[in-house]
Amino acid sequence: MGMSQTDLSEYKRKYDIFRHHAWAGTAFLSVLLAVQGRRAGLSRIEESHHVSEQLEREKTQAQVEKERIKLEKKKAKTKAKQKKKG
Repeated sequence: MGMSQTDLSEYKRKYDIFRHHAWAGTAFLSVLLAVQGRRAGLSRIEESHHVSEQLEREKTQAQVEKERIKLEKKKAKTKAKQKKKG
């Protein structure tokens, strides 16, 4: 039992449609994954930037605190010298 010419052409037509949709689906998924990967990459960059900003603030705050303690020590030393003289 062979395929008739109309069955064969119908089969080829369906196969071509299937193949077209398979390629289109593959291309669509590739684009979708690329966009999703890019967004994930951007959010990681933004998160990294946010973390580095936070670290800079904490570093600045630590430097300010260090200077404040240094000044308090200097003030206490000056008071001690004044008491000794007075």
